[in-house]
Amino acid sequence: MLYIFTKSTISAGGSRHRAFFVADFLRKEGYESKLIIPAVYHKDVSRIKARWRYLKIIFSLRREDVVFLQNPIFSTYFIFFIIMVKIIFRPKIIFDFDDATWVQNPIAPKALALFADKFIVASHYLAKWPWIRGKPAMIMSNLIDYTLAEKYKTAKNSDKVVLGWIGGAEKSIKNLKLLAPILKRLSNKKLPIIFKIVGAGKSGKIQEIFDATGVDMEYVEKLDWGKEGEIQKANNSFDIGLCPLVDNESNEGRCSLKVLDYMASSVPVIISPVGENRYFIEGEIGGFLPKNENEWVKNLEKLITDTTLREKKGREAKERLVQNYSYQGNIQRYIKFLGLYSK
Repeated sequence: MLYIFTKSTISAGGSRHRAFFVADFLRKEGYESKLIIPAVYHKDVSRIKARWRYLKIIFSLRREDVVFLQNPIFSTYFIFFIIMVKIIFRPKIIFDFDDATWVQNPIAPKALALFADKFIVASHYLAKWPWIRGKPAMIMSNLIDYTLAEKYKTAKNSDKVVLGWIGGAEKSIKNLKLLAPILKRLSNKKLPIIFKIVGAGKSGKIQEIFDATGVDMEYVEKLDWGKEGEIQKANNSFDIGLCPLVDNESNEGRCSLKVLDYMASSVPVIISPVGENRYFIEGEIGGFLPKNENEWVKNLEKLITDTTLREKKGREAKERLVQNYSYQGNIQRYIKFLGLYSK
């Protein structure tokens, strides 16, 4: 049996795409699995009872089982018991992670790595982590079900070009701040644009930064991230998708899910050449990778003022997504790597 232990609930992007949706697509291929959500998220029972249920599942694992760990690095008791079960009963452990987990927690990922049999990592940078120690590793970005973007297609703003960003803005202020001087320069050019931030939060810090740029703004405080269609509707309202990233170790290891969501909605992207972003766009197919502020302004102005180019780049982005970063195009790689050979 395949047991998938998630880091969080379906509302969290990493767990949604690297656990819940993977289980859904495996089921469509005829492979069953059990999704195990951390005890802390079981609100229907007491914490003690939830942990007891969780531990019973952990201690039921045996040699013939495949245990898929979706980055569960923040639960000390879980790590302790999963390692104990690995030593005693020898289930196969697959350690999956989509960011530089050792930056957040230096000890836990190294402990899991010692006892993992295989690794699934979301970026080329993560695949170079020394603690993998030559064990089998598969690079697999966060994948997208591209059919959902078509299912939840929405009309675009016909008056102004919508530059879009989606995510948890309050946790991404350092990255988003990179856009402020760029937008100010675009504002001075009197270009017909709106910058739309989906996931702006309540603090007011984001509004303070971007209201000062002179660009027309639209703030969406939050989404129901786990509800089908919400993210797709938001991305379908964008004309150009943005992903600025500060060049640091955390971002080097990151697989920017928002970029792939933009691409699935046929939205051309302008993204920092940091981490896995470098691989999403090649040779300006589907968008641009500006290296500095001047290139950001130049490429944005090019797409803002040329509708035909925007549509062409959007089609390219969608085609690249379908071929390289969709569940439909990659689920067989999961099946083979996990060792799920018989139905």
